[in-house]
Amino acid sequence: MATPARIVVLPGDGIGPEVTVAARRVLDAAVSRVGIALDYVEDVVGGAAVDAYGVALRPQTLRLCKTADAILFGAVGGPKWDDAAPDSKLRPGSALLGLRKGLGLFANLRPVKVDAAMVATSALRPERVRDVDLLVVRELTGGLYFSRPKRRYMTARGEAACLTDEGERGGGLQPGKPGRGVHGQDLPLPALPIDQGLALDSGSHG
Repeated sequence: MATPARIVVLPGDGIGPEVTVAARRVLDAAVSRVGIALDYVEDVVGGAAVDAYGVALRPQTLRLCKTADAILFGAVGGPKWDDAAPDSKLRPGSALLGLRKGLGLFANLRPVKVDAAMVATSALRPERVRDVDLLVVRELTGGLYFSRPKRRYMTARGEAACLTDEGERGGGLQPGKPGRGVHGQDLPLPALPIDQGLALDSGSHG
């Protein structure tokens, strides 16, 4: 049998530990069919790490993740840590941003398709959801995520956030122009850039 694949498991907070346990069962069942072995290594992040070590993401945890073949991440955050300042290392969500930046995790892909059997259950009119076929490319590390200060405007002390270069990195996505799919195919509709308010100082308390 080949060398086991190393999976770093970061359960985190809230429902995170529960879902990662279930996910491990699914992974074990799947790899048992193809003869792949997995070596799980668990560590703490988010609020659990704040309580144990005083920071949401330890340097040791980031180094461990860099040795992994994959990372199984649960969830971070909860009411217990809501009073931490937005840019504080005591804020559980800073672990997620730290992992994305430290590992160069540029984007995740979120396909949106509606099964025909589910059309009638939607709160939207059937003609609005039938045959929906979208791919959300969520950029994770550039632009507004790591600008200083984290606002939509430029100040004398801030760094400008450039979305065009990040879009091109994500597969030729430029605002208002057709993009390319995951496998290089042309996408018929233009890319629509949207920023996430929670990544900004102004959206951290809303």
